[in-house]
Amino acid sequence: MQIFKELTGQDWHADARIMIDDETKITEFDFEKYLNADLLKNVDTNTPEFKEFIHQLNFISKTKYEAH
Repeated sequence: MQIFKELTGQDWHADARIMIDDETKITEFDFEKYLNADLLKNVDTNTPEFKEFIHQLNFISKTKYEAH
C-alpha cells in the first residue's frame, strides 16, 4: 500500500466507497461548459470532425475516480 501511495499520491482505499462517479466530463452535448465561447465563435460545432475532437477530449480527460 505504501508503494501505491508513493507512485500515485493516493491512498489505496481512497475510492473504496465510491459507487457512482459523479464527476462530469466534456461531451458533445455540453462542450459549451468546458470551452471558451471566444474559441467556439468561428467553429462549426456540427461537423463530424468537431464531434470527434470532443470525443477525444472526453477520452483523455480523467475524473478523480478514473485516475485511480
